[in-house]
Amino acid sequence: MKGFNTKTYVSRELRLTELSRTLKLDKDEKTELKGVKSISIEYLFDSERTGLKINDNVSMIYVYKVVVLEDIVPMLVLKKLDKNTNTHTIFEVVYDDKYTYVIANKRLNDSIVVGEYYTKSMSEWEYNEISISTLEQLHLHFVSQVIDLPNRQDESARELVERKKNIKSIEVRIAKLESKKTKEIQFNKKIALNDQIREFMCELVKLK
Repeated sequence: MKGFNTKTYVSRELRLTELSRTLKLDKDEKTELKGVKSISIEYLFDSERTGLKINDNVSMIYVYKVVVLEDIVPMLVLKKLDKNTNTHTIFEVVYDDKYTYVIANKRLNDSIVVGEYYTKSMSEWEYNEISISTLEQLHLHFVSQVIDLPNRQDESARELVERKKNIKSIEVRIAKLESKKTKEIQFNKKIALNDQIREFMCELVKLK
């Protein structure tokens, strides 16, 4: 990542042996960790460093940089680390000149609840200034970019992810109906399937 306020850049490398012990990695997680060259807290976004307001939903964001030895995203390790990080997070997984970003919406109350993970491979993230006033809006921007869905005004990250899930669900339904229509030989039934597909397509337009 680049383009952020220099105050947010910390580049604090974590010792992998100590991390393994602290997180109490199991056998599979330790095996996956062997494919990791380094893990660091690359950026830290809080009110002091960014000048952005905080609220009960988002008060701090960590950007972990994970350099790997093979072109594999170590999801077991990332999930374990995420589950033990009491802030919102985004992971930047780097292999040579390939960057993969990993994010999940988290609820941070008495316990940490992590939702579905989304990944996106792209060139290195170059941040451009956007009109925001809170850390929650910055986090929403990160989520929106990784899941490839523009956020709506006053939409929370949870609502954005839920909309993404609904879109995926409808797209699966449409694909099944299209497949069914291709195999159908009766004209009337093809028309009925077309009507269903058209209805779902209208729902997709409203959600996107």
